[in-house]
Amino acid sequence: MRVLSMAFRAMLALIVFAASCSSRGPLSPEEAFGVIQKAYHRGNPELMLTALSEESIRHVTTMSSLIAAMGEKRREKLAERYGVEAERLSSLSPTAYLGLEMRLARAQNDDALGKALDSGILKCEIKDTGAVLTAQNGMELSFVKEGPYWKFDMTDW
Repeated sequence: MRVLSMAFRAMLALIVFAASCSSRGPLSPEEAFGVIQKAYHRGNPELMLTALSEESIRHVTTMSSLIAAMGEKRREKLAERYGVEAERLSSLSPTAYLGLEMRLARAQNDDALGKALDSGILKCEIKDTGAVLTAQNGMELSFVKEGPYWKFDMTDW
């Protein structure tokens, strides 16, 4: 019984150690690009939100709040543009906002971010806690380092 107890403790310690060593975010701008690329092309706004900088998340949250606070007539016009029910916009979450923006960009053939993500990485220039990735088509994407992780800064998009 004592041997099993010791084996159980050793196994538990190994699991805790492995979990604490696992990555919780992209450790390079190139890895962050890969996460954004995967999230965008899969239409996964939840994953996209996890890879955004704090400033970008504030921007997305502000936009979703402003839309939710719109007057009914303005919200109906915007809902028409997005192709959704106006009531859906009255309680728009940041994740839902990102999903709508991705869908709208594709539908209107105005998908600049998608084009940059399709292109691949030409070069990466890191300076302090910021990085600019130049896509093979010449478009530039900004990333910022927050703690040990790199996040996409979409405040300019």
